[in-house]
Amino acid sequence: LWHKPTADAEEFEILLPNRENLGDYAARIREAIQTLENAENRPQLEILSELLTRIPNTTIQGIVMQIHTPNTKKLSGEITLLGLVVAKLQKIQTSLADKDYILAIKAYQERLPILCSGDLIKDNNAFILTNPHNLTLDELW
Repeated sequence: LWHKPTADAEEFEILLPNRENLGDYAARIREAIQTLENAENRPQLEILSELLTRIPNTTIQGIVMQIHTPNTKKLSGEITLLGLVVAKLQKIQTSLADKDYILAIKAYQERLPILCSGDLIKDNNAFILTNPHNLTLDELW
């Protein structure tokens, strides 16, 4: 339950469902975000990007912005992507190995966009793509 009084005696209220398996769960969440949009006078996408903590099995489109020092014992390393998360450019960290790591280096050197799937997690305002797979050069660019 969330309440926010306003200066003109109007009050905003949100009742969040406590179980995701409710039949109207999606509709209730949509209403909650609409109420926050009105109460805070901010776009829904901005609110969603702040509330987001995890997006499982998603595909990120982005540019490799940085290749971190590779591991010396195995062909792998960390990279930083600049990609779209809820319609906003964000830095995303991930670890790649073998052919995906080589492809990321090529994309970095040639400034080619990539697509990479995985589980996106937000941790202290930083985004991490875990379980990265299916890294490809973005042919649509």
